[in-house]
Amino acid sequence: MFCSRACYERNSYVEITARFWRNFESRDDPNACWIWKGPTVTAGYGKISYFGKLIGAHRVSWLMSKGDIPKGMHVLHRCDNPPCVNPDHLFLGTNRDNIYDRNRKGRGGKKLTNESAAHIKQLLEKGTTQTAIARMMGVNQTLISAVDRGVAWKHV
Repeated sequence: MFCSRACYERNSYVEITARFWRNFESRDDPNACWIWKGPTVTAGYGKISYFGKLIGAHRVSWLMSKGDIPKGMHVLHRCDNPPCVNPDHLFLGTNRDNIYDRNRKGRGGKKLTNESAAHIKQLLEKGTTQTAIARMMGVNQTLISAVDRGVAWKHV
């Protein structure tokens, strides 16, 4: 028995399944990424309420297609595409596996050099957006913002 319709919907497996299936875009190609179109977090990972808790949509995809996620395990992306919820693109791994996978794919927190930090400052002065600079330099926008605010690389 549920206290309200909203409570039922938050806790009903049928409702969760229906919400999940209507919140991503798939292509005819079964090997393609299934792109999550529902709510996301900053990093682009989908979020969905699952039995009253907000969790990653890729984790719900795993739960619905492959079963439980053992305690301490992460659901990782083979495709390296955060909004993807295609269960064939997902695999389980430890936090260490996640870090290794990130570094192996070249997302391991690229470091700036004095020269690149100076170049970033020049681009900012010319009016280039932080997002454009981040893409150009292969780093995230947060790092560019830190350079812009003088929090990082203030000595350059």
